[in-house]
Amino acid sequence: FAVVRRHDVSEGFLVTGVIFPLILPATVPLWQVALAISFGVVIGKEIFGGTGYNILNPAVTARALLFFGYPAQITGDTVWIPAGRADAISGATPLASAAEDGLRTIAHDYSWTDAFVGFIPGSMGETSALACLIGAVVLLLTGVASWRIMSMVVCGAIAAGSLLNLIGSATNPLFAVPFWWHLVLG
Repeated sequence: FAVVRRHDVSEGFLVTGVIFPLILPATVPLWQVALAISFGVVIGKEIFGGTGYNILNPAVTARALLFFGYPAQITGDTVWIPAGRADAISGATPLASAAEDGLRTIAHDYSWTDAFVGFIPGSMGETSALACLIGAVVLLLTGVASWRIMSMVVCGAIAAGSLLNLIGSATNPLFAVPFWWHLVLG
């Protein structure tokens, strides 16, 4: 597409190529990864005019293709588990296990080091905080990412998580009434 349109290949394609594998389980066949990323770039980016004109995120478009086209490899109870831990969890991920059995289950099955390095089940980009931090440093050093945008994303996630934690839910006894009702009642 870049050759036909006589455009330069932008760094956005490199970012897409890095982000896409991070949102996939480690056991997805490589041919499905190649098919999905090709679909994501063509349908999600190039069909709308290329860089700056796309209305769809190519990585998410590619994941949607895998989710609907090959659901057995991307969802279900066949989650990748590191060697030696085949019976480590009963849920899909440690978060599902924590929702079912409480945080003590995660603390019993996995150490903080396991969680930091990435020896827990889940998508490749969600299990290793160390790999995510190394990726952030590489993106910052190469100038692909802006530290301002990255820090605002972290601040926004903390603010949204804190707000939703304050609002609570039906399972949170302190805030069983919806948040807007507290505003009405004063």
